[in-house]
Amino acid sequence: MKKYGLKYLIFILPFLAAILIELLVLPIDFFTFRVWEALVKKYSIGVLKGPFYPNMTIVKMEEGGDLKPSPECAVRKKNVLWQTDAYGYRKTASRTFQYPIIIVGDSNTAGGGLSQPEMLSEVLEKHLNKKVYPLAPESIKYIFKHGLLKQSKPEVVILANIERTILTANYAVRPGSDFKNPSIADKIMWSVMLQPAIQSVAIHIDRVLKANMLNYIKAAINSRPPSPTGSASGNACPVLFFKGAQANHKVPDNVLQNAVQSIKQLSDFFAGKGVRFIFLPIPNKETIYYRELATPKPVFLEKLTCELRAQGVEVVDTQKVFDQITSRSGIPLYHRDDTHWNAAGVEVAAKLLEDILRAPQPVSKKKP
Repeated sequence: MKKYGLKYLIFILPFLAAILIELLVLPIDFFTFRVWEALVKKYSIGVLKGPFYPNMTIVKMEEGGDLKPSPECAVRKKNVLWQTDAYGYRKTASRTFQYPIIIVGDSNTAGGGLSQPEMLSEVLEKHLNKKVYPLAPESIKYIFKHGLLKQSKPEVVILANIERTILTANYAVRPGSDFKNPSIADKIMWSVMLQPAIQSVAIHIDRVLKANMLNYIKAAINSRPPSPTGSASGNACPVLFFKGAQANHKVPDNVLQNAVQSIKQLSDFFAGKGVRFIFLPIPNKETIYYRELATPKPVFLEKLTCELRAQGVEVVDTQKVFDQITSRSGIPLYHRDDTHWNAAGVEVAAKLLEDILRAPQPVSKKKP
């Protein structure tokens, strides 16, 4: 039995050594092409409540977007900065205890493919000179689960959703959800979870379970040249798309109306709390570059915007402005090899939001 035990030990020693080297010697992003994969949480371990590892600062050269371009076509982004706070969201740690503006959204709001200063929350914060918190990627209900945000009522909640998720998003908020001071039990729970030593242990356990080194090796072994989809122009490095032409399908009117009512209910909920609600739809890359895909112009967001305004919901007409910029100047608003908007697209959205927030709040008009 002792001989078998010794053999097993000798067998697993190289794997244990590799894990220890990954955890204790190599940088946390050593086996990832982007910071996102290095910091994204897989298991909460009962401690990690945000989408990313807390209290992190990383500067990295990111190689290629999430659409997996060929190595020769991968766009390299220098000095991409990532900073997360104690709650595991992409926000620089500060002593701020109240945020007048909260942006709830998906990976676009979390800054996929962007450096920290290029994120929508950071750009809007500079435009308005008000603190803005990016609760992303999350659903709207997490406002009332965040250890800090649920304690004080914001002035504005902005819900930012990429077009392709609007029809399937869960906009429901639990009955009784409200901004209120935490109970003694909540305070004790959060004081324990925010301890750096406890968070560090949870991070190390999650890193072992994520097995980035193993996944990196498997990806390297199984890697194949991608088959580019999108442009038929013969460009060696064309614009890449997530779903391509099939993304520009027609949305049935009843499905559109269901989305309108869900967003309307959410707007009414926050209005009842005395909080201004703004919906920011982010057009699919396929919607703005429909000509590249040889499809008819998608009209889902146009109809959605019109219907929401008729219901008294404040909504940003992003597609209209993105279309105008793309047709007039040709300035790219999305990364060529990534699903997400680029810094120029963010700047446009931030300016639209600034104009709305600086203008007098409109009187709600309900559709008869």
